[in-house]
Amino acid sequence: MAIAWFTVPYVPAIITAGERPGRELLLLQQHDLRAQWSEVEILGNRAIVKMEAAPTVLLAVAALPGVYRFPFRYLKEPVSSEPLAVRLLLRQEMLDQGYTNEQINGRFGRGFEGATFRDVLLFMCSLWKRPFLDNGVISFGEAVDGSNRRHKRRHPIDYLNRVVR
Repeated sequence: MAIAWFTVPYVPAIITAGERPGRELLLLQQHDLRAQWSEVEILGNRAIVKMEAAPTVLLAVAALPGVYRFPFRYLKEPVSSEPLAVRLLLRQEMLDQGYTNEQINGRFGRGFEGATFRDVLLFMCSLWKRPFLDNGVISFGEAVDGSNRRHKRRHPIDYLNRVVR
């Protein structure tokens, strides 16, 4: 078994007659997925997911539409040691989530100098939009501070790191 970190989109839930519309993590629609994972919701109608599975399953998940696989395994890995192309992809992922260049540069500078993978994940969790149902359509409120979210008295990233090993 291997471990990988991803961002994964939420998609409209597959519902049967009489059920309310909703959304679910794209992974839940993959019925043959044999993996253990945990997730925390972030901006952009996405979640950070830490997954343990066979390497072939991790490759299949990375190939799903809208999924981004982080090139890191451990939270303490320095981001600045990655090639420029990887750092640009990471920046683009943050922009796609809804962060601005000003927010990213304000936290990390242009090249992520001194930042660890954990720092990047904590930043991605710093804002989120609460989903709600509006006349049968899923909508999102204003971005709110996500840094105070806790799961079993831990930050969600630390919780994910402990649950999936």
